[in-house]
Amino acid sequence: MQKNTRMNKSKLYRRIKMQKKSILVLVFLIVCLSISCQTLNLDVCVPKETAQGEFITVYFTANKPIEKPSVLMMSPDNKEVQKIDAFNIDDTKKNWVAVIGIAKWYRAGDWTVSTVASHKEVLDKQSYSLKVSPTEFEEYTIYLDARNAGIIRNTSAEKKEQTKRLNELLTKIDADAQRFSGKFIRPLVSERITSTFGEKRTSKYPDGKTSGWTHWGIDFGTPIGTKVRAVGDGKIVMAENRITTGGTLIIEHAPGVYSLYYHLSETLAKVGDIVKSGDIVALTGNSGISTGPHLHWEMRINTIPVSPNFISSKKLF
Repeated sequence: MQKNTRMNKSKLYRRIKMQKKSILVLVFLIVCLSISCQTLNLDVCVPKETAQGEFITVYFTANKPIEKPSVLMMSPDNKEVQKIDAFNIDDTKKNWVAVIGIAKWYRAGDWTVSTVASHKEVLDKQSYSLKVSPTEFEEYTIYLDARNAGIIRNTSAEKKEQTKRLNELLTKIDADAQRFSGKFIRPLVSERITSTFGEKRTSKYPDGKTSGWTHWGIDFGTPIGTKVRAVGDGKIVMAENRITTGGTLIIEHAPGVYSLYYHLSETLAKVGDIVKSGDIVALTGNSGISTGPHLHWEMRINTIPVSPNFISSKKLF
């Protein structure tokens, strides 16, 4: 009888021990499955080289929805220069892009592009090398008449308010803006370029004084009243007459991406209008600071002026 009791106790002990092992294995499997569910597979695509006045696009492609990926631009001397938030290009939130303007004033050399993305508690950080090559920009002297000199030297409250409003608009990055991936077209059907992007300009006044500035767009010499096309799909965010730029139209194409049209004689679209690439949105003129009838076309990416020639040669993303 005692022998049978000892045998039963031994069997019970082995059964309990096996159950404990099973529980431990189950817990281990649950933990492994939990970790596996959190694994983030992320591909980040960064160009290897670019040049002053151009732009680059950084692509984020993940197997799970990611939150607020961003890019930090580090100069050759390891200084933080620009932080850019990416925007999603579909509803899955697995595909994002960051479009980055490479400013004329960015130092040529080897830059570092640092990326950050997260999925729940999982954080992914990576760094890439980007070579920025120098670009040659033209120099030009512009001789001002009394009218143009007066506009430049105008210190009125109205002019200051217009400048403030324009700067606020160009620094606005609307996460809900539409996503036009490009490719951008030219604003005029036929064109005669009279001034190039990035020109270092010297203005000479009637009194002999001078001042220096940079030309951030392309000028097309054209008769007053020439039709101006929207260079891409977007929303009209400014349509007004300004002291400096005359008749002015601005289109938002993507978060932080704007096209600007200056010196117009007439705007044919109003703020809030949704336009398609190629739509006629304005007529050229000779308003604002201008030495002759022309269209000034400018492109901005996260406030950075970029070459319209370059942006019309490739897709945004």
